Formats: sequence, structure tokens, C-alpha cells
Amino acid sequence: SADEVRDLIHLVRPSHVAVELCPSRAARLRAGDKEDQFALAVQQQLGGGHGFLGAGFQMLNNLWKSYGLIPGVDFKAALDAADAVGAPAHCIDRDVDETLRLLRGALSEVSFEKLMTTPPPADLTSSMSGLSGGMAGIAEAVEQLKNRQQVAAMRRFMNTAAPSIVEVMLHQRDRHMVRRLRETCVSGTAVGVVGLA
Repeated sequence: SADEVRDLIHLVRPSHVAVELCPSRAARLRAGDKEDQFALAVQQQLGGGHGFLGAGFQMLNNLWKSYGLIPGVDFKAALDAADAVGAPAHCIDRDVDETLRLLRGALSEVSFEKLMTTPPPADLTSSMSGLSGGMAGIAEAVEQLKNRQQVAAMRRFMNTAAPSIVEVMLHQRDRHMVRRLRETCVSGTAVGVVGLA
């Protein structure tokens, strides 16, 4: 995805590049952090009193990394490419500390029973069936999850099982980013770089 982001910005040469980062996350990536620390911070929040969520998030995060999905590399590529083509890079996400504060509150509303008893969507279950097939099966499952349909299925599942988390982590931030996009990219062409979810 980092290569695709870089190539697209160099091809389009937009007037603006909008990135799903807040200024503090962007500054850390620009300063040389190898990956966005937001995923780690979320994992720590989920671990406190909600160990099952934190452990699950850590396992998923480690799985992504083992197959080359390093959090933040596509955002860093967007910042670098914006600089290279002379386009301003706009950080359109809500401040990370505010998101983490709201996440702490959202976690208190999660029902463990509901989370454990909500059946995953059939389309998501079919893609996860490869997890029992050893390393080759895991690789195939990861590849299948890297598409919009699978992410949408995961989002629907989480929206039912833990709606307060989805509201904070996705819906509120989406609304914030749309407002910021409209405020900062008022003319010309914009390339927006956001996560798959």
C-alpha cells in the first residue's frame, strides 16, 4: 500500500494530500519512527481491564506485521510523496490523545457476554477457515482479509458486538476527517490516504 500511495501521488500531483493522522502522529513518523505507534497505544488501552481485547488486537497486529503490513508506512509514504511533489500534507484525523481518552470510556460500555456470543458474519468466517491450515493457511487468510469486503464484514461484526468501540474508533473519526477534508482541501485535486477500515 505504501508503494501504491507513493505512485498515486506522483502520478496525480495533487494540490493537497490528506492523511489519516493527527499532527503529533505525523511528527513522530516524520522524525523517524519506523511505524505508527497508534496501534500500540490502542493495544495498551484494550489490555487494561479488557485483556481479551488487548490480546486479540496484539495477535492480529503481530500477524499483520509478519506479512508486511506495518502500521503507518503508507501514511509516512504519503507525507514523503507530498513533500516530493510540493503539495501540502494535511493531518485530518482527531488528536490521538483525545481518541484514546474516548476509547477508555467506550471500553466501559463493552459487554463481554455480547462480544463472546455475537456470531461472526458468514463471509468473515469463510475467510478465517484458512487459519487452521498452518502457515500457508494463515497467509491465505491474511490475503483474504486485505480487501474491502472482509474489512466491511469485520466492521459489521464489531458494530454489533462492541458498538461503543466502533463509534469511537471509526464513526466519530470518519466524521471528523470529512469535516477536516472539506476545511483544508477547498480547491484543486486532493489525494486522501486513510486506513482500509
